[in-house]
Formats: sequence, structure tokens, C-alpha cells
Amino acid sequence: MERRQFLTAAGTGSLGALGGCTALVPGGSDRHPFAGSTLSVRVEDQGSTAHDVEAISRETLDFWAAESSQYAGFEIDFEISESEPDIVLAYVDTPEQCSDVENYSSDVLGCAPLLEAGTRVPKPVTAVVVAADRPVGSIRTTAQHEIGHVLWLGHDDAPLEIMSNLP
Repeated sequence: MERRQFLTAAGTGSLGALGGCTALVPGGSDRHPFAGSTLSVRVEDQGSTAHDVEAISRETLDFWAAESSQYAGFEIDFEISESEPDIVLAYVDTPEQCSDVENYSSDVLGCAPLLEAGTRVPKPVTAVVVAADRPVGSIRTTAQHEIGHVLWLGHDDAPLEIMSNLP
């Protein structure tokens, strides 16, 4: 779905929560709640992966800092921090933390709220990535996908190699 169609559907209420993301309460503004911000991100390794989730997170956040203007339509930056984060990027072994997501199954690879313009944002926003024994490239793509939802991108938005709902 093109961004314009997606935003129209979201604005008219004709779009339900997409698999892998959850909807939040509208807040009344036409601007994304994080547009132009530097967001504090806490990385949490809640699983048993042998991969360096901090390095994966840095690559993910660097990607979106460089590409957010092109794909989300606004600039954003990130800093990794332990205190009072805007976003928690949680790496887990199983998808149970995503069980309240529409179309949930044990095959879900992650979840994050789909933040839209005007959304009232709970702090912190949590993006969950199933890491376990998956290859590092797959974990990074899932982390990029979930942060894409936080930046209001849906499953049919560009970049499709990241935002597609097909692993």
C-alpha cells in the first residue's frame, strides 16, 4: 500500500492493526510524534542469542537515521542510553511478548506499535525482535522492520526488502 493510501486508510479508521504491529490511540496532531527528534533507545538482551545485539541495534538505528527522511518523510536520530528511553529494543527467544498482535502465531519474528501522525505515545515504546538462534542478518532485518513500524511504515511501504510482511 502506498504511504498516501495507508495514511488515508488510517485516518478514516478503515485500517486495522497489521500483523507484527499494534495500533495506538490517536492524539489529534497531523505530525509524527517523533519527527525531528533524537530518540533515546535502550537495548535489552532478554534471550540467549550469541549475537551482539548492541551492534545489531546500532546498525539498525544508523540505517533509519540515514534513511528516515526518504522513507518516513521526516528526519530522526537515535542515541543508545540506559536511562529513561523513548524506545526499548528488546531481543527475545520466543514471540510470546507479541501474542496480542493481530494474526499472532508462533512464527512471528517481532512486533512494535505502528506509530502514526498524532499518536499519543506511551513511553517507552517497545519493539520486540525474536533473535534466539537466527542468523545475524535476519535479526537485523527484523529489528529494522520493527523500528520502521515505530516510524509509521506499514508492511507494503518502501523499503520493501525490510518492510515486507514476508520473512
